[in-house]
Amino acid sequence: TNICLAISAMKVFLAQHLADQFNSVYQQCNQLFDDVASAIAIENRTLKNACLYYLSALPAGNSLIEQQFSTANNMTDSLAAIKYAATNDLGCFKALSDQFEQTWSTNTLVMDKWFSIQAMWNNDEVINHVNALLTHPLFSFENPNRARSLIGSFANGNPKYFHDMSGQGYEFLTNQVIKLDNINPQVASRMVTGLIQFQALDENRQSLIKRQLERINSKQSLSNDLEEKLTAALS
Repeated sequence: TNICLAISAMKVFLAQHLADQFNSVYQQCNQLFDDVASAIAIENRTLKNACLYYLSALPAGNSLIEQQFSTANNMTDSLAAIKYAATNDLGCFKALSDQFEQTWSTNTLVMDKWFSIQAMWNNDEVINHVNALLTHPLFSFENPNRARSLIGSFANGNPKYFHDMSGQGYEFLTNQVIKLDNINPQVASRMVTGLIQFQALDENRQSLIKRQLERINSKQSLSNDLEEKLTAALS
């Protein structure tokens, strides 16, 4: 948690002190109208969205994100807008997410990215949000990519809430690993990695994780892949 807070503080510090430079480069990139598929256009978007990463952490970030989303003519810019709205917990996040979902709901690969971004929401309600998405019409535990996009992205891409001292993040992942072990043991064994790599954490978090690992270990008919990893972690 302290590391996450430090990273966030450093991002805001850089954004505040280099705001003019970031904004200047962002606007310059935004005025280039190259073919969206050309190499130079791709490089241009990468630089523009790197600037947006910092600018979106400032008070005017919400309006800038909304503007980029509304004027985007490519997937990269749209996804960047939603991602930074999520990671900065901006007020426009839910509205933009809903609009994006309505537009791209039939595109499997794009919706994988959408689910991944939902799991990175920097908000105290994120676990409730992700739990609700488990019942989304487009989510399925039987779809490995979709499961990794939502569940894996929360465990690997949202450390602040996954490692929250409430233990809710560990409990959430444990619940999903138990479900997945009955459906796709290979995916379950990969997902559990977020729990078994606990040696570098403080004693309180290690205790919370071990309690969840013991829950999984007590499951009847545990798959061989998962049992092997749990045995090594708990030994």
